[in-house]
Amino acid sequence: MHLVVWFNDVKPRELDAVIARAAKAGVGVYSIAPAYTRPPDRAGLLFGYAALTEAEIRAGIQRLAEAF
Repeated sequence: MHLVVWFNDVKPRELDAVIARAAKAGVGVYSIAPAYTRPPDRAGLLFGYAALTEAEIRAGIQRLAEAF
């Protein structure tokens, strides 16, 4: 299962830095852009969570929030 999160205040060119901060916090997120034939106008991230427990999801969200 996946969740797409669209950003209003992050430009697509800034998304690599967001993904790097998330990775440094131990959270794997991915750009939604490869799912499009043309890059979307907004920056978006793809979150995969099907293999995670509820506790792991909560911990990952907390680590992600602290990274920002």
